Amino acid sequence: MSVGSDKSGRLRLNPLDWLLLGLILLGLLLGAWYLWRQSRGTGERVELTVLLRLPAVERSLLESADGLFAAGSAVRNGNGTAVLGTVREVRVRERLLPAVREGGLVWEPDPQLADLEVTVRMTAQRQAGNGLRVQDLRIAAGGTGSFCLGNYFAAAAEIVWVEEQPDERTE
Repeated sequence: MSVGSDKSGRLRLNPLDWLLLGLILLGLLLGAWYLWRQSRGTGERVELTVLLRLPAVERSLLESADGLFAAGSAVRNGNGTAVLGTVREVRVRERLLPAVREGGLVWEPDPQLADLEVTVRMTAQRQAGNGLRVQDLRIAAGGTGSFCLGNYFAAAAEIVWVEEQPDERTE
C-alpha cells in the first residue's frame, strides 16, 4: 500500500492539493472576467446618428401594411440577438435607371424598386484603436452590414454616414 491512498486504490487529496485546485480555478475565473470586461468595452459612451441606405426595395413591400417599419422600430444586428438602436426617420428615394431617349442618356425612376434611407439613433462605445462599437459591431461610414429593422431583414444595408451627437447632459 502506498502513502496517501486508501484501501480502494484511489488517491486522496490533501489540503495542499485543494489549495492548488482553488488557485487554478480562481485564476481561470479572473481570466474569464478580464476577457468579458474587455469585450464589453470600457470606453467612452457616444451617441450616434447613422444613415443606412437599403438599396432596391420592392415598391409593393413599401405599399403593403403601412410600409416595412416606422420611426420608433428597433434596429437589431443581422441575427436579431442584439438591439443596436432605434429608427428615427424613414425616407423613400427614387431608384434611377439609365435609359436612352432621343439619342441621349437620361435617368428615369424604376417603377418596381426604390431605395430607403433610414436614420438610426445608436449608443456606441469609443475604444482606443478599435473605433466606435455598438454591442459587438464596429460602426463606420462606408461599411455594409445586415440589420433587422422592425420585422424587415436588410441584407446589404450601406452605412452612408455616422455622426456623433453632442452629449445632452453637458449642454
